[in-house]
Amino acid sequence: MNSRPRPAARSTRPDGLFLGVVTYPEGGDVEELLARFADSLLGQEVAVGGLLQRSSREANGRPRMEMIDIASGETILISQNLGGKSSACCVDLTGVADASGYLRRAIAARPDLLIINKFSGLEAKGGGLRAEFLEALASGLPVLTGLSERNRAAFEEMAQGMGRYLEATDQALADWWEKR
Repeated sequence: MNSRPRPAARSTRPDGLFLGVVTYPEGGDVEELLARFADSLLGQEVAVGGLLQRSSREANGRPRMEMIDIASGETILISQNLGGKSSACCVDLTGVADASGYLRRAIAARPDLLIINKFSGLEAKGGGLRAEFLEALASGLPVLTGLSERNRAAFEEMAQGMGRYLEATDQALADWWEKR
């Protein structure tokens, strides 16, 4: 972790809350976009913490989902292989609980920017990393996340009008970060 002194995070909101929300259509994702943005900021010696998601497919076609801790590079598997014929949700709640610990440590480290991979169906139902979202927002940390349009109503209920919605482009993220 970088030991250089960091200026206080800037915010356009009077209460210090700074929340960027990258929206994408159902079936889309922002995994690569958020990873590129994190890498870009890290290259500028900005302290970035939190979790990125990487999704792929198992040999049997089932989804494989991992969270990557930005600070350590450690990978947390958050899916389970239920077999090629299963139609059940493959999210492994033990893996999500492990990811929660990483995210709580990232919040405690007070990075310049905290990335939470996305607000998904688990968070929309009150689980997943929802408590960590709320903790991060209450801490005043700048937060960036992804949001599928299908979970927008639940997100808006949680965030209560806070946040700036961003297009899923490199330029939109760069502009948002510069204007914070």
